[in-house]
Amino acid sequence: MSIKEIIRSKLPPSFLRFQDDWRGRYALSREQKLPFSSISLRRFATIDINNIWQDNNIHQYWNEDHRIIGDIFGLGEYNLAVSPDCRQTIYFLTMGLRPKRVLEIGTNVGGSALYIAAALKRLESGGKLVTVDIVDVNHPASAPWVDFGMKNSPSKYAKELNLDNISFHKSDSIEFLSKCDEKFDLIFLDGDHSPKTVYRETSLALKRLSEGGIILLHDYYDGLRQFNPNGEYIIPGPFVACKRIHSENPEIEARPIGISPSGKNQCNVTSLALLGRVGP
Repeated sequence: MSIKEIIRSKLPPSFLRFQDDWRGRYALSREQKLPFSSISLRRFATIDINNIWQDNNIHQYWNEDHRIIGDIFGLGEYNLAVSPDCRQTIYFLTMGLRPKRVLEIGTNVGGSALYIAAALKRLESGGKLVTVDIVDVNHPASAPWVDFGMKNSPSKYAKELNLDNISFHKSDSIEFLSKCDEKFDLIFLDGDHSPKTVYRETSLALKRLSEGGIILLHDYYDGLRQFNPNGEYIIPGPFVACKRIHSENPEIEARPIGISPSGKNQCNVTSLALLGRVGP
């Protein structure tokens, strides 16, 4: 262990988090201004979240798919994976927004990917999910899923669930978005949560949106206490990045989704937010 690592190990976690937060904000402040076009971004005025949440058909499909996925993948919390409330919210959004092509940045153990793919298969038009991670999440030798307490790789879970509409890719998010020539109706950003990376990812993601497409963000915390009632650390990156993006293009705004479709109280508040276009 180096001297630097020894010193860092002696510092209180709160100080280290403050230090990491400061470094992230400083790195973003040094980042050159990027283009943020809202031309393809869907307007919030065309999205009725309450209507989606109250759709009885979606609730029925959710109950069926959630049971099937849960029997194989599990229903609980997993380290660094999206929470059960977030999984339900992502499923409902996919059903309600009806995208044909979805891009996910940050596969991890595949929790969100399985629910997106299941929802896409329910739609009459079908749909395709492209999911990207900087790590080869399905590598048989390194088996990264074991570190997160999972029994199988994301691709094996997908195969067991008959979800053949998922395409897995190993790539850095910036590189993938820069080279990709496809268009997507929904882009889910859940990779590197540093302010600088989210800022750069969003600029590129906007170019990859189909007309009327929308961006979904994970770990978007706008300072509301219900996210950290115990004083636990929250990830500031997506909020900090979106704050700068909005200042540079006021038409682009991030709006927290709030309570999940079946949620009853503040315990079911998700950290998801939609990035859309304001105005009529």
